[in-house]
Amino acid sequence: MLIKKFGSTILYFTKGELALWFISVIAIIASFLIFDKENFLTLIASLIGVTSLIFNAKGNPLGQLLIVVFSIFYGMISFKCAYYGEMITYLGMTAPMAVFSLISWLKNPYNGKKSEGQQAEIKRYYYHDSIGGCSHIVFLLYS
Repeated sequence: MLIKKFGSTILYFTKGELALWFISVIAIIASFLIFDKENFLTLIASLIGVTSLIFNAKGNPLGQLLIVVFSIFYGMISFKCAYYGEMITYLGMTAPMAVFSLISWLKNPYNGKKSEGQQAEIKRYYYHDSIGGCSHIVFLLYS
């Protein structure tokens, strides 16, 4: 069963996408073996991150789930290295956004497929709200 599921996942991607992912994984592993060889948590986080990107590029909700896992790993790495701003960014912003995206994608499947999310049309007034909101935030931050 697991082999069948793995085979269907591989067929989900084009040869070019798989090649890009494979080259990225090889580059990450090679960099780890050449420069680090100790911080396996960093290696695992990097491999999860690059894998999440290929699923997100295809619009697959699994990518968002992997982003949540990556954020937890990266939060632990950031805490260990005393990069508290990074930790707050990933655990306080990226992970929650990925959770909300995952929920939204699973609630709104495209043509009944759970592996793709339905796209919504952006209304004209959303643009005005976004520009207005961003302008206010920038003004508040720089005043």
